[in-house]
Amino acid sequence: MSFTGRSWPRRQPPGVAVEVSSSTLRQPAAEITPAPALLAMFRGAGVPITLASDAHVSDHAGYAHDQVVGAARAAGYDSHLRFTARHSTTTSLDG
Repeated sequence: MSFTGRSWPRRQPPGVAVEVSSSTLRQPAAEITPAPALLAMFRGAGVPITLASDAHVSDHAGYAHDQVVGAARAAGYDSHLRFTARHSTTTSLDG
């Protein structure tokens, strides 16, 4: 599927969410993923997000959370999904 905007679905595909992650801040790319333009396309299609730091050691848990939230807000999001036992709950980015 192309992400040029011409072939990306204009509404949310069922059962899909996108992870906004700070893990790539610790990589050579040094940026939040997905990229801002792609995240905005997901928002435009109504795709919900989850927030992550992809921590493999305890010191990385919640790494750059404020930057992840900032990227989500910049793309137009005001909430994210939390999962417990495979069930999602929509939660405000404020808390």
